[in-house]
Amino acid sequence: MQPDDVSDLIIAMILVVFLSAVVWALQSPVGKNLAGDGLNREAKITADMYNYNFEENIFLVNYLRTPIAKLTVADYILMCDNDEKFKDLKKETDKILRGYDRDVNIIVTCKNEKKIVSGYSIDDSESRTSLFFNGDKGVEIKIYSKGTLGLSRVSSYSKPFGG
Repeated sequence: MQPDDVSDLIIAMILVVFLSAVVWALQSPVGKNLAGDGLNREAKITADMYNYNFEENIFLVNYLRTPIAKLTVADYILMCDNDEKFKDLKKETDKILRGYDRDVNIIVTCKNEKKIVSGYSIDDSESRTSLFFNGDKGVEIKIYSKGTLGLSRVSSYSKPFGG
């Protein structure tokens, strides 16, 4: 070994020890205070928190793009002033949600009037996913676990109590 190789090896070992000490210090209680929670092993965002808004956002985009006749759900929301179009929107939404494994509240805002498309009204304290088109028309959704609100749909061919 050359003398330069030995000195490089010593410097590398000192750097490894120094970096190990820094990582250990950041994981200690003092390091967490200094470094803003340090290098803890807990996830910053849990999967439930991430999937919560993600699922609602994906559902909303797909819902708005769903075709109805030659239009889309978004077109029907823009025409929500027309009672016949709103009834068609409710009917098509029921078809869309029939096989969905969640309870969904869908509220359409039409000229500052809220109309329920599916489920119940959404409490103002609850977070929700919403999209407003031109200020006075939009849609708000809130997704719950199946059976949470008693919104579970009974298929049209089933008869209660076998009757």
